[in-house]
Amino acid sequence: IAVVQDDDQPLQSMLKTLGIDWVVNPEPERGMGYSIACAVNATSQSNGWCILPADMPELQVSTTQKLVDTLRIGAVLATPIYQNQRGHPVAFSSNFFDALSTLDGDVGARHILNQHADRLTVIDTEDAGVLKDIDSPTDLV
Repeated sequence: IAVVQDDDQPLQSMLKTLGIDWVVNPEPERGMGYSIACAVNATSQSNGWCILPADMPELQVSTTQKLVDTLRIGAVLATPIYQNQRGHPVAFSSNFFDALSTLDGDVGARHILNQHADRLTVIDTEDAGVLKDIDSPTDLV
């Protein structure tokens, strides 16, 4: 499920065309954490969530699938590692519903990972896309 702003009709139309569900974040100024909470609350019956920032176009689908599969076989948290650096996406089991559904601010779920580092399953990957996000046009070069 994608999280969008209420006034972003072109994005909503594109998502509809692609068959991707979305939820509106009514207060985007509250940051990434609140966007995550919006998505988690909209999908509260899920067995877990694989949280993927939308600004990571080089991420390989197979990396996300490995994280989801890791949850399916019993992990409660999973993250990819590329060249000893933790990246995205991060997968959370439903055990973390309360923590994820109340996030706020612009730090996302990092503190949840830090608090539960002993429960984190690390997936080694050759996918450099887990580290590359696009914040400005110069990042595309």
